[in-house]
This record gives sequence, structure tokens and C-alpha cells, in this order.
Amino acid sequence: MLVRRHYEDLPDDEIAAILGISRRTVRSQAFRALATLRIRPVVARKGTHMRSETSRGPA
Repeated sequence: MLVRRHYEDLPDDEIAAILGISRRTVRSQAFRALATLRIRPVVARKGTHMRSETSRGPA
């Protein structure tokens, strides 16, 4: 959804039609996804696992 919204620059109404969901659902899911990215800006790399700074113990 974020790809369609930010990279493809599609409006919420069009995303909703493509996905078969309501405009309200598009907006709420986008809001939650962006909030998660702000809290946990993890860059995933193929085959690696990144630990948070607060985790302790074996990797």
C-alpha cells in the first residue's frame, strides 16, 4: 500500500479500488505503516537479522 501511495503516487481512492477495500481502510493502514516505520526504521538486508540496541544475549 505504501508503495502505491508514495512511489506510484496513487490517490487513496484509486488504491482502495485496486485492493477492494474502503478509502478509510487505506488511510488507516497507511497511517499505521508509517508510524511503525518511524518507530522501527530497520533496514533489512538479504540473509541478515538486525538486533535492536536494547536486546541482549545471543544473536
